[in-house]
Amino acid sequence: MRPQTTVQYVPRKANGTAHRLAHFCLRELAYHFGWMSALLDYSWIAFKMIVLLCIPFLDSIVLTRPLQYMLTLLFLII
Repeated sequence: MRPQTTVQYVPRKANGTAHRLAHFCLRELAYHFGWMSALLDYSWIAFKMIVLLCIPFLDSIVLTRPLQYMLTLLFLII
């Protein structure tokens, strides 16, 4: 009868590839979210400026003077 041989499991040392990949992905996500939020901030500021510039010309169309003031204050606060 042959002796029973067992295969011993030797854990390999991780080479860190998954770790580096995770760090890279997180860095890229943070970069892109930061870039997009900055873009949204600037586009919101540009939109507010356009609205604020257009408010005086809405006088003859729809807005009365108190509504103009309230809209201007609202857009300056937001």
